Amino acid sequence: MEFTMLSLLPFLLPFGTALILAAIGIYLLRSHEVMLKRYSCETDAFISEIRHRGTYYYPVFEYDYAGQHFQKRSTVGTSPPMYQAGQSVKIKIDPENPEKFITIDGKISKFAAVILFLIAGFFGIASIFILIFFILTGG
Repeated sequence: MEFTMLSLLPFLLPFGTALILAAIGIYLLRSHEVMLKRYSCETDAFISEIRHRGTYYYPVFEYDYAGQHFQKRSTVGTSPPMYQAGQSVKIKIDPENPEKFITIDGKISKFAAVILFLIAGFFGIASIFILIFFILTGG
């Protein structure tokens, strides 16, 4: 029983997809940690509203920094909404560009990473079943 790269393609595609998705999930979690260290000014933000677009909900954060008031809609939407209007959230602000901030709890980054890990797991399991099928049937 000899396997070639071409005969293993049905295994390699989902396996490669699983690795890529898992790597993106790890990157999201790691980048959140890096930004928490880099964004040095901690403050409270207020969720003034939740904007609904299609099936996703985008929180609008309001906060004050250096005598200025900021109102920023999250670039990441979730379904169901991660935050509620009126909720207070701890954030860290980039002192060089106070319009950039990150939530300390990292709910959105963690949510996205978990979704990617689940999808990666599905592709990983599928690739194992495909490999077992190829081994049992002789390719």
